[in-house]
Parts: sequence; C-alpha cells; structure tokens
Amino acid sequence: MDYVPFNRDVYNKLVSDAGDLTHRLNYPLNKNSIIVDAGGYMGYWTENMNKIHGCQIYILEPLKNFYNDIVIKFKDYDNIIPINFALLNKNEKTEMSIKGDSSSLYDPGDSMENIESIDIKNFIEDYKLECIDVIKINIEGSEYDLLDRIIELNLHHKIKNFQIQFHRFIEGCDQRRLQIQNELSKTHNCTWNYDWIWENWQIK
Repeated sequence: MDYVPFNRDVYNKLVSDAGDLTHRLNYPLNKNSIIVDAGGYMGYWTENMNKIHGCQIYILEPLKNFYNDIVIKFKDYDNIIPINFALLNKNEKTEMSIKGDSSSLYDPGDSMENIESIDIKNFIEDYKLECIDVIKINIEGSEYDLLDRIIELNLHHKIKNFQIQFHRFIEGCDQRRLQIQNELSKTHNCTWNYDWIWENWQIK
C-alpha cells in the first residue's frame, strides 16, 4: 500500500494547541504510576514525562544505537528502565529498517538491523505489571498487531490510557484502526484525537 501522508491541517492544529506539551503529557499521575513508552527512539517523550511526573517508566527501543543513546541519557534515573526490545504481539527475531524516527518492520529501507521483539503478555508478566497508567504506542505500523494482541488477551483492562499514533502505510489500515477503536470504546473513552497523528483513550 502506498504511504498516505497525514493531514497537514490536523498537524497544524496539534501544533497550535501545543499538543505535544499539553495533551500528550498531562495525565493524573503520581510517583507510583507506571508508564510504558513503546517506540522510545531518542527518549524525548519519556524525558518530558519524567520531568513532570517522576514515576516508573519502561522505555522500549529495539534498535541498538537508539537504545544505547537512551541508556546513556537516563543513566542517572533509577525510575527509567530502558529495554532493548520491540513491544509487539509475539517473541521473535526479525529485521527492522533504520530510518530515524520512521524505522519500521513494515517499511523496508536500504539499511536493516536484526532486532528482537517481546510479546506484550510476556512483558507484563516479566515486569509484574498489575496496571499501566499510560502506554504510548508509536511503532511505525506495528501498532495494529500490538493493539490486536492487547485486546485479544483482555489486557486493555489493565491499561488506563492509550496514547496511539496510527500509521497509514499498512494494508487495510482504515478498517483495522476502526476495529481497534470500536473495541477500545467498550472500556475506554477517546479523550482527544488528532486524526492519524495522535489520539488518547482513557479507561471509563
């Protein structure tokens, strides 16, 4: 499927609303809250969330160079746990393109890297997470598989807020997004939405 660019007007609305500094960071959290950053990249969102909330943050980044940068960046923070895996729907070894913040399992490039993924079920069990207050999902096309897996296992009941970036270069993305939204709507409310850029679902 050809890549469909995001709507520039919607993006401009996000910028004019300062959404990256308001909606994407403003949650009712405390130092005992749990955040999961799936698709950590350079750790910018984790860094900002930590400044505001100072709670436990698990940041998952499968590409080695970005992961190493995250480890260095957060080496003085015991509450931030870098993890060198992709958070997905299964445990496997695979290849990912290296394209900066657009690195993807679904969009091959000239430069590829072997990575490992961890099933969300195993991740929650391994780290003994009874509840996740916020999960940010920006994983360049793999969000559909991850969210389908979360819903399949009824794990969405354990997650208070989903902050999701859906991508449009996946076959059947419109229908898959709608199906996920329909399932989430049974347990969560959509509290804000910048269509195909960022949206948040909060538990009812």
